[in-house]
Amino acid sequence: MPESIAALQRGNVVRAMRLVRLDFASETIRVHQAAGPLRTADGSVWSGLGELGQISDIDRAVVPSNGGPTLTLSGVDPGLIAKTLSASSEVKGRPVRIFDQHYDDEMQLLDAPFAIFAGLMDRMSIQDQGDAATITVTTVTLLHNRRRSPFGYLNAASQRRLYPGDGGADQISRLVQANEKWPGY
Repeated sequence: MPESIAALQRGNVVRAMRLVRLDFASETIRVHQAAGPLRTADGSVWSGLGELGQISDIDRAVVPSNGGPTLTLSGVDPGLIAKTLSASSEVKGRPVRIFDQHYDDEMQLLDAPFAIFAGLMDRMSIQDQGDAATITVTTVTLLHNRRRSPFGYLNAASQRRLYPGDGGADQISRLVQANEKWPGY
C-alpha cells in the first residue's frame, strides 16, 4: 500500500472503510459503509449503505470456529421479504469478499481495495419489524469443509448414491496409508 504508507509517513490521517462484494447467482452487488456511490481505482462503483449496513467481527483464524462474518442490512422494504426468502439458490455457496479501502481526510482514495476476507455466503434470514425488515447473510470461510469427517464425500456409499453401479471408490479406504503394487507387463 505505497500511497497509504506515504501518507502516514507525511503525518496525514489515513482512514479505512469496509467494502463488501456479494456475487449472487444473478448479479454482483458492491456496497460500502459510507453514504453515496464510491468509485474505486479499478473503475468499480460501490453503493453506499451508511448506517443501514453492519459487518460483524472478522475472525482471522485459518479455520474460524464460528464460520465467517455476518452481514446485516437494516431498514429494508418489506416487499423484498418474499424475494429474499426464495433466494436460497442465489445465495448458498456463492462468493463474498470484504475489502478495506484507505482514504484521506478529503475522501481521496489511497491505493486499491485490500481484501481482508474471502468466503462463501451460507444462508440469508429476515427479521420483520412491521414497516421495515432486517436481512442477515451468514458467511463461511473457504476452508469450512475441513472439519468434515474423512471420506465424508469420497467413499463407496456416496459414489453409489451419485452414480448407481459405479464401484470406482470401493478401494479408497483400503488404500489409505498403503502402497499398491502395480502389475508388471
